[in-house]
Amino acid sequence: MISDYFSFVFRTFRHRPLRSWLTVIGVLIGIAAVVALISLGQGVQKAVNDAFSGIGTDKIIVMPGGEGGFYGPGSTGLITAKLTTKDVDTINSVRGVEHSIEILSRTARAEFSGQTKFVSVFGASIDRKTVEIASKIDFLQVEEGRFLKEGDKYKAVIGYVTSNELFDKPVKINDRLVIEGQSFTVIGLQKKSGSPMQDRVVRIPIEAAREILNAPDEISMILVKVNEGYSAEDVAYNIKSELRKERNVEEGKEDFNVVTSNQLIAGVNSILYIVQISLVGVAGISLVVGSLGIMNTMYTAVAERTKEIGIMKAIGATNHDITMLFLIESGMLGLMGGVVGIIIGFSLSKIVEFIAAISGFEILKAYLPLELVLFSLIFSFLIGAASGVLPARAAAKLRPAEAIRKW
Repeated sequence: MISDYFSFVFRTFRHRPLRSWLTVIGVLIGIAAVVALISLGQGVQKAVNDAFSGIGTDKIIVMPGGEGGFYGPGSTGLITAKLTTKDVDTINSVRGVEHSIEILSRTARAEFSGQTKFVSVFGASIDRKTVEIASKIDFLQVEEGRFLKEGDKYKAVIGYVTSNELFDKPVKINDRLVIEGQSFTVIGLQKKSGSPMQDRVVRIPIEAAREILNAPDEISMILVKVNEGYSAEDVAYNIKSELRKERNVEEGKEDFNVVTSNQLIAGVNSILYIVQISLVGVAGISLVVGSLGIMNTMYTAVAERTKEIGIMKAIGATNHDITMLFLIESGMLGLMGGVVGIIIGFSLSKIVEFIAAISGFEILKAYLPLELVLFSLIFSFLIGAASGVLPARAAAKLRPAEAIRKW
């Protein structure tokens, strides 16, 4: 019986192809927009998660600013609190802390081959333990040359964009880059990460950064590595407690922020989820328009098939049969829109990914999980079927004799 319903519906589509496709356009546009937005959002989320996962789950980040005021390195956010070397000593005294890395980050002028550009300068301690930790972080990997080591005061490792795209002439190994008036020899070129911040960076020893940036005591961020066998969350809690005592601040009024890499990933994901939901909500408007189009088409179909309905009921079709017939037809209209919408939506997201890659934003990637495909197909069928409920009920209520006489 179900196969009879579907064969009748497909026969109807063949006889009225133009109306069918015009009807599904609203659903098609809505599903395409939803798929494009979610696939891009999922792609960014996956890239961000992979980037943070590269730091490792045994890392803790300490930054100035209270809870909820997390600012990434190089941020221009207004933060009046400062981290000091005393904070570093306090952190190192906490049980479970293996090593801490001081980082100073600011935007600075860089000169090369007669051009002046702005870059993100990252100054970090370069002791043996720090270099060992850095060698295991994905986005710090050097493609050509070597990383910084002890004794490298006026040496620099630069990102892919700084090396290849920032200046008219590529910056190569042993070239000299002048940062805030001080000449640095380039000893390493980082591999391309796809992150604009990481690819536009210049990494130098923290002593040199403090000198050229005139920030002798400033620390932008402290990266903490947790000893094996200790929970990063527990160590972070203890660091926060000790820093409150050392800085003489009450709980809930901290002028610093302590987060684990897992907490950081969760925070970024929550923001991305909110953005995706908001965008999908806007795209959902077209789905409402599409559902109204399907409802209108189904009412028209009921009016056109009055005689057919009368004849079917006269030869034994029940109200349930008539209702199912129209519900399946409206559901299939929605499903058609869903299938084409998925194809168009993912194609659009891949086009955006391509344009972003050309512009240097390789972190923006399209990702189409199977769950999104299945959800889109089921949702489009259900929204189509729901739009056909009222027309289907109207068709089922027709009396055979009256239906044939009206026609």
